[in-house]
Amino acid sequence: VTQVNGKLTIKPVEITVKAADASKPYDGKALTSNDYSITRGAFVGEEGFASVTVEGSQTVVGSSDNEITGYELKENTKLQNYDITTEKGTLTVTALTGDDRLAVTVTAKSLEVTYNGSEQKVEGYEIEGLLSGHTLSGLSASASGTDAGEYASVLTGNVKIVDENNVDVTDQYNVTQVNGKLTIKPVEITVK
Repeated sequence: VTQVNGKLTIKPVEITVKAADASKPYDGKALTSNDYSITRGAFVGEEGFASVTVEGSQTVVGSSDNEITGYELKENTKLQNYDITTEKGTLTVTALTGDDRLAVTVTAKSLEVTYNGSEQKVEGYEIEGLLSGHTLSGLSASASGTDAGEYASVLTGNVKIVDENNVDVTDQYNVTQVNGKLTIKPVEITVK
């Protein structure tokens, strides 16, 4: 009689945990998601993750990884009982188009003065609707005159809008330009 010993092999449970996918239209704010899901396998009973760290951020139009950078198991969960694999998710910011683009209005400054015999001038513009941290450039506006009358202050140039990281986001805006004017009123004289 030949005796051969056997063995009991307990294989670890295969667990795959995936960082969440997320998307949104462009709004100038970072898209993040700390969510995750177990896509394969399951923990036994009350065993499992105490915490999972997910990191990723997408602000401009495009996609980037949302990645699990670490995890901690509950006290009652032994790592040797699990074969844990992580998978990346994707964060996607979509472009705004047509009327969905962000509205910004650039208005050339206007000024009303009384004739004084010297050249008078108005220049510059005001901006409404630009997201915080964004900068608009490329335009100028001015008007000057000496005699009583109205002088148009016309916006000229090509608009460029950049975010706080100097990334061009002009195509996410619908820019309305409004011209201004310099009004020189005549001096009122009363003869008696």
